[in-house]
Amino acid sequence: MSFLYSSWALNYVIFCITILFLLYKYFTRQFDYWNKRGVYTSKPVPFFGNVFDVVIFKRNLSEHIKKLYDETDEPYFGIFVFDKPVLVLKSPKLIKDILIKDFHMFCDRSLADGSHNKTISNFVFFQKNPKWNLTRKKLTSFFTSSMSKAFFTNIELINQKFIEHLENISEPVDAKTIAGHFSTEMIARCFFATDPRCFEREPSKFRHCVHRIFQFSVRNGLIQTLYFLKPSLIKLFKLNFLENSVMEYFHKIFLEAMECRKDYDGKPVNAVDVVNQLQKKHNGEFPGKYSN
Repeated sequence: MSFLYSSWALNYVIFCITILFLLYKYFTRQFDYWNKRGVYTSKPVPFFGNVFDVVIFKRNLSEHIKKLYDETDEPYFGIFVFDKPVLVLKSPKLIKDILIKDFHMFCDRSLADGSHNKTISNFVFFQKNPKWNLTRKKLTSFFTSSMSKAFFTNIELINQKFIEHLENISEPVDAKTIAGHFSTEMIARCFFATDPRCFEREPSKFRHCVHRIFQFSVRNGLIQTLYFLKPSLIKLFKLNFLENSVMEYFHKIFLEAMECRKDYDGKPVNAVDVVNQLQKKHNGEFPGKYSN
């Protein structure tokens, strides 16, 4: 009996070691990809590639990419997102070529498209080709130097309010918090055409919802990281980039702002004006609308 038990235990251990070995070989099968092509890359971690610190929440994705970015002076470098090789560009010329001259070759995004949710899938940063290609063409005609100058109407107002707010502060304040209020004010006025009252003592709902987006939680950290690193899991489990209540709030106030400003015919001074004028230009169709 003891012999049979020992034999079973040994077979089980051998089986587990074999499975781990096969998984190791599978997840490291491409780890020589960049070396073969003469592209600089940091040493990857088995199973995780170069994103281990992001997976364990040691650093967020942008901080981690910045760390890798500073390791080399090359115009580009390679990383591994788990087992997938990814090229990161540093050269402004290469970036410009890909975004403009060679856009037809690089018109898709690697982010999850959120196709399970209508609001997310229509969000500019998550659109895939050909929807993104259509949206880009429509938006390009509006983002001119004259429109940028028109946006400064809002920016000058925010700067003045910010200066007045700082002058009225009599006690020490957290620089990160006050900078966050300034950024939120800028986003609200330039993109949502609304006054978030960020420099008032009582926080508005807009400010509260923005805080919930950037406030760290396991849910936010995990899902938002997966949108960038493992889009296939987003599609499989139908995960939303933002909490439903936050997403619904921003969707609601944007539509309300569109309705309030639909008769405005001057130069666009915020994103709401841009969308309204795009709709008028394209016979009421929402920009980026695509039909198979």
